[in-house]
Amino acid sequence: DFRQWVLVTDWNPLTVWFYRECYLRFSMAAFDLSDLEDSLVHLCNNSIQKEADNFEEVKARSMWTLEEFKAHLVATTGSLDVWEGRVLP
Repeated sequence: DFRQWVLVTDWNPLTVWFYRECYLRFSMAAFDLSDLEDSLVHLCNNSIQKEADNFEEVKARSMWTLEEFKAHLVATTGSLDVWEGRVLP
């Protein structure tokens, strides 16, 4: 779940201001399509996730800064091409 701030100042023509910094939130439970009712799997809000039994022990790992995400991309793909070429635009 990317948390990104934008400001829309006009609808016609559409004018959107994009704040480049963002952060990511992760579910504290493994993704599973077989149980769509499990909000801990499908919703990343802290207000939902705090209900998890292991919230206190994993909450620090459930959110990354943009820099942490970029470091992960470089570590797994060798570059920032995915971020700069696909996600950011």
